[in-house]
Amino acid sequence: MRLLFKAAGEGLPLVLLHGFPLSAAQWDPNFARLRERHLVVAMNLRGLGGSPAAESATMEEMADDVAETLGALGIARAAVCGCSMGGYVALAMWKRHRERVGALVLADTRAVADSPEQKAGREEFARAVLEGGPAVAAERMMPKLLSAAAPEGTREFVRSLIHANRAQGLAAALRGMGARPDSTPLLETIDVPALLVCGAKDTISTPEEMRGLAARIRGASYVELPGAGHLSNMEAPGAFSDTLTGFFKERA
Repeated sequence: MRLLFKAAGEGLPLVLLHGFPLSAAQWDPNFARLRERHLVVAMNLRGLGGSPAAESATMEEMADDVAETLGALGIARAAVCGCSMGGYVALAMWKRHRERVGALVLADTRAVADSPEQKAGREEFARAVLEGGPAVAAERMMPKLLSAAAPEGTREFVRSLIHANRAQGLAAALRGMGARPDSTPLLETIDVPALLVCGAKDTISTPEEMRGLAARIRGASYVELPGAGHLSNMEAPGAFSDTLTGFFKERA
């Protein structure tokens, strides 16, 4: 499936994969800075941000979509940066299309699979979204995505991104996240430059958990952004962008 995307700049291709329940616009605060050094491609994942929807949206299917879209763009290999759900897709990219992955950035994400209780919660959430629409996703997710100190403008922007999505796409993504396998064994196979970024106030994928992921990846770098919550790229856009550009500059 070909995805909708926003692309600009030139240089090392950098693919940005957004979190749930957002869209490629999650990366708007970072786009101008990153495009100074990279060909930046911000993807709208399956069923979100206007990309085509499907009844099924597993992380593997989303990774296949990203690979297909890169092929259509003539991009053979890219640095892949995923935040939250986008991190799940980035790990699926490494599993299924590692020849396309030149570097990995995992931001505010997890490697473990959902517990049975979490899977059941995803299914209940999906059903609630199909019945009540994107407002249900906004109501449930907003308290978790940003720190208590996040500016109101950031909160309103995030809320608008959630409301712009369709219930079908949100529900499919929820079920896809619930079905994802444990990616922990993959971490030790990563042999490309890897950067892990985490908001110090992230309560979903905590700094402790993210440090544990970094410890499993040989040679990985770990950066914690003070004061930022789960959407660290949005709460600390300058620091997040500079962390990425600095990381790739050192390895150029």
